[in-house]
Amino acid sequence: MSSARRLLPAVLVLTGCAREEYRNADLQIDILAAQPGHADRIRICVDGVRTRTVGAGGGRYAVPGLKVDSAVTVSVDVLVEAQGAAAADSGVEELIAVASTGWVSLSGSQPWLQAELEVFADSDAAAQACVDCPQPCRTDSNAAETEEESWLLAARFQH
Repeated sequence: MSSARRLLPAVLVLTGCAREEYRNADLQIDILAAQPGHADRIRICVDGVRTRTVGAGGGRYAVPGLKVDSAVTVSVDVLVEAQGAAAADSGVEELIAVASTGWVSLSGSQPWLQAELEVFADSDAAAQACVDCPQPCRTDSNAAETEEESWLLAARFQH
């Protein structure tokens, strides 16, 4: 094998031409709503396992590391940055929930479901939406030991 041929894989990886790896989701929630705006955030809370908050512009919403064959309770929330003088004065980004799926359950016997997105009418309803979903996320024994022996939860918006 020529030295140029041996260097080709390394060159492809370093230049960004390598193939991206994908993994099929084991559990999936389809949210019957339009894709949130690019400035919004998506928070996926898997009760007792972890909370993951990502920018909506990315379009990929997933939570890895769930125990195989375990039932999970999930909430997907759309977050926006708080507006107003108090938020600006604090210098800390404060996010509030403006919509949520509420709590839904997925398992090996029901690995997929569709959920409606409830839009909150006011800030009180938004504040109550994720009372049971603390930040930073709480973890416990429901997380998988290794990624190879875990499930992947995916959430996607459909309109």
